[in-house]
Amino acid sequence: MTNRSVPFTSSRREMLVASAALFATGIGGLGQVHAQGTTEMPLPRRPEDVTPYISSAITAGDLDAAMKVYVADAVFVTKPGTTVRGHEAIRASLSEFMQLKLPIKATDKQVLVSGDVALVISDWVMEGNGPDGKPLKLSGTSSDVVRRQADGVWRFVIDNPFGTI
Repeated sequence: MTNRSVPFTSSRREMLVASAALFATGIGGLGQVHAQGTTEMPLPRRPEDVTPYISSAITAGDLDAAMKVYVADAVFVTKPGTTVRGHEAIRASLSEFMQLKLPIKATDKQVLVSGDVALVISDWVMEGNGPDGKPLKLSGTSSDVVRRQADGVWRFVIDNPFGTI
């Protein structure tokens, strides 16, 4: 098999610019946050899609979208040493968290996959003005366990935003 260079024509350049623009706005797979507070993002089909999905939902303040990536009996760490279990408790905790109305930026550091289970380790930061108008910065490294469900969607079994503590 021979490697060939593809000429960089103006039509190819336009295609690359358009693809980059779509990717940057989220249409290329990372989701798009809209002013009305909803996300248009496909549910995660790979473990490395879970972090961008939940980040987009939290930034948009879209609690319903966020809840779509938790199994029914998932565990959520609300603060080091404190956990809640199940959709009702996680929904209440995420709702309080989202009231900060801070964008979240998260980057996966490592994704370890074994069959239908994965460990996702991510750095995250939320920064802006808090509800009192004062600057607020929260950050951490999460250790999350996600599992592929029968519908092919990867969902949280354990969501631990304080995974290294």
